[in-house]
Amino acid sequence: MYRSRLDQNLGKQTLDYVSSISDDSEIAFYDIIGSQAHAIMLYENKIITKLEIKKFFKR
Repeated sequence: MYRSRLDQNLGKQTLDYVSSISDDSEIAFYDIIGSQAHAIMLYENKIITKLEIKKFFKR
């Protein structure tokens, strides 16, 4: 979105500052584990079915 507000190309230093790809790659594993734990909680509390949780963990 920030790029659509600017009329010119951003410099490398600016792009490095506003980019979160390196941070995102570091936390991706933990984000997936957290999502899986949340799905398990939903199943244990009978909010989603066994079939739904199987679809969630399907690779």
